[in-house]
Amino acid sequence: MGAIHTYNPAKHPSLSEFCRRGRKSQTIVCNIHRCLLRSPSFFPYFMLVAFEGGGILRALLLLLLSPLLLILDDEMEMRVMIFVTFFGMRVRDMESVSRMVLPKFYLENLNLRAYEALDSAGTKAVFTVVPRIMVEAFLKDYLDVDSVVGTELCTVGDFFTGLVSPSGLLVKHRAVEDLFGDERPDVGIGSSSVCDHLFVSLCKEAYVITGDDDVAKMSRSRYPKPLIFHDGRLAFLPTPAATLWMFTWLPVGIPIAILRLFIGSVFPCHLIIPLCAATGMDLRVSGPTQPANGNNKGKGILYVCNHRIVYDPAFLTGALRKPLTTVTYGLSRTSEIISPMKIVRD
Repeated sequence: MGAIHTYNPAKHPSLSEFCRRGRKSQTIVCNIHRCLLRSPSFFPYFMLVAFEGGGILRALLLLLLSPLLLILDDEMEMRVMIFVTFFGMRVRDMESVSRMVLPKFYLENLNLRAYEALDSAGTKAVFTVVPRIMVEAFLKDYLDVDSVVGTELCTVGDFFTGLVSPSGLLVKHRAVEDLFGDERPDVGIGSSSVCDHLFVSLCKEAYVITGDDDVAKMSRSRYPKPLIFHDGRLAFLPTPAATLWMFTWLPVGIPIAILRLFIGSVFPCHLIIPLCAATGMDLRVSGPTQPANGNNKGKGILYVCNHRIVYDPAFLTGALRKPLTTVTYGLSRTSEIISPMKIVRD
């Protein structure tokens, strides 16, 4: 009878033992989940894509399937999430989500120690079992990664089929062999899972993320590059519990939103804030509500909001107590129709 081998993550040193000096001539390969990202779950990122790129019904379907995902093996779980998230979605919608929505959540979940190790290298390669299109824009735009290798998806024209390409889900150790051939990478960084053990073992040096390496969340001042823009409707990481709470709140939240929309459309500007506060809205106004010199006759004033949604200009109207015109470049026609203020397309 052959011997049964079990994987011992202690075979490789912890990332805390990694020395960043003298790495600029070296190549580092890394896994994104459970390594670069502190969150071990794939689900929130698929939910972001489903909600922002596919709509609320697709997101609800993915949430309803979340209990089933718990009992599936890793490969089937990934295939189900890919199919539900991507079936029938336009490629350009996914590309928009990957550049304008996902970077915020990736940056908020970066493992500082893993990022610093990756950043110390001259050449960086990242492997992931999730679809490459979900992570490539972030890794290249924000972390200056040279090569991104992930699962490839099938498309028909401009639409995803929801199916994985014939090559199947990415197998990281095979991807390392395909990308580097006989020239072994200098450093490999992965989690303590068996799958990561296989790929980091192909490297000259190997390090694993342990509990001690799960450092505090990276502050915005430490971001490798400033977050330029977040165009998403979700401001929180949609874990299954958080997403369930969101859908539970919708039957209450929608009537309240309609009431506030009615208030903003019908009542005078000076009554908007008090009446909205009566519906439970917590809105604080600080700073002057008029220009400093007070003499701006014949001159216009441009107010720049920090988020591109119609509600920011509406709140500004209430705070200044005078009607404003908002300039937009991406709102739908429906949003323009129900907007409580005048909208001009750029």
